[in-house]
Amino acid sequence: MTLCATWIRHMPTDEELVFATDSCLSAGESWEAGVKLFELPRKDCFICFAGETSRAYPMILNLIHSLEASPTLKNP
Repeated sequence: MTLCATWIRHMPTDEELVFATDSCLSAGESWEAGVKLFELPRKDCFICFAGETSRAYPMILNLIHSLEASPTLKNP
């Protein structure tokens, strides 16, 4: 089971976007301190996943590298 949550925290002088997820990965074994939340090269988004680690990790890494390689995709 995966839990991913996002909310806007209202501060007295500013707002911030908060992302959180549980951190247990499984791919034939269980990793209690795995990363499911990734900061993308853009300044306005993150990505997390639920489901099979063996499928999600390569797709997320491909997305990150595609964003890094393209100035157009990096620009919000």
